[in-house]
This record gives sequence, C-alpha cells and structure tokens, in this order.
Amino acid sequence: MHPETLEHGSRVVGKRIVTFDTSCILSNESHVEGAAREAIEALEALHDKGVIQIVKTDVVDTELLSTSKPGLLEKAAKYTEDIGTGVYGNSRYGHALYADERTDPPLNDIIYTIFPDYDALGQDAKTHATRDAMHLATHLRYKRDFFITLDQHHILRRQIELREKFGISVLSPGDCLKEISKVSSAL
Repeated sequence: MHPETLEHGSRVVGKRIVTFDTSCILSNESHVEGAAREAIEALEALHDKGVIQIVKTDVVDTELLSTSKPGLLEKAAKYTEDIGTGVYGNSRYGHALYADERTDPPLNDIIYTIFPDYDALGQDAKTHATRDAMHLATHLRYKRDFFITLDQHHILRRQIELREKFGISVLSPGDCLKEISKVSSAL
C-alpha cells in the first residue's frame, strides 16, 4: 500500500479527494482532446500543488497492464492507490480486499445500475462492466468526494442514479474542475 494512503473514510480538512478513472490516466492518448484533456491537466496541476488529492483504484493498474502503451503505469504511479473489492479474474494478487456483504459496497447493485443489460453482455463486455463497477465500489468504500471519468456511454450517463442510490458523485473532468473552483472560493 502506498505510504500516504488514507485510512477508510478519513480526509485532510479542506482538501477534496477525487478518484481518477482509467480513462483520465489515458488522457495523453490521441482520442482525448480539447477541453477534457485541459481539465485533466488542470486537475493534475492542482494535485501537484497540494490543493486536491487524486487517487486511483487498484483496477487502474490492472487495466493499464493490459495495454501496450508506454508510460501509463509511470503516470498512474504518482497517485495513491485505494485497494478495493477483490473479484476473481479482475483483481491483482496483493491489490484487493476480500470481504463479505457486511463490509463490501454493493458491487452487484452498481454493476446493474450502470449496465442494466449486464446478463446479455458477452464475456469481454462483462469484464469491462465489472471493472467499471469495481472502480465505483472502491470509490464508495473510501468515501472519496468525486469520481472523475470520461466514460460518457456508461458511467456519466448514469450519474443521477449513482448519486441517488449510492451517494457517488460522478463528474467529467471539466465539471470536477468547476466544483473544485466553487469549493476553493468558498473556503
């Protein structure tokens, strides 16, 4: 575990803690352009200045290990890793917690919220769906402020349901930057 990992539910007073989805780590890729890339870079600068803390879930490195793109693991290494729910075939040994329903966030409920048609998906799509839900469940476990993603098709389009059912605040990088600005000006 990273030395500066905060204990479950703890926070630095006044500092927002945001969880980056793998899509944010991939922001240097050519498919991420314009305002989204600029917002991610601005959030990274706020992290570097100590204004916010960016964390990643254990699933980020699992997903990055399946890419052949150089430098992504190094980019992700600068963020504290939150250890989440272990799921066989989707978690790395030593980078997951194995718990029961009393202590686990509602992983299956999250899966079916963002993928209502989960049962009809093929195996590759189910792996992707499970990992998306694992990101969100880990974010929920540690009570982070905002979950930041570029995934419009699955996660962002369900942001109202995720907030209402689980209290998870899902935002695009640009919307997160606006929220951080509001909070910072109010302090």
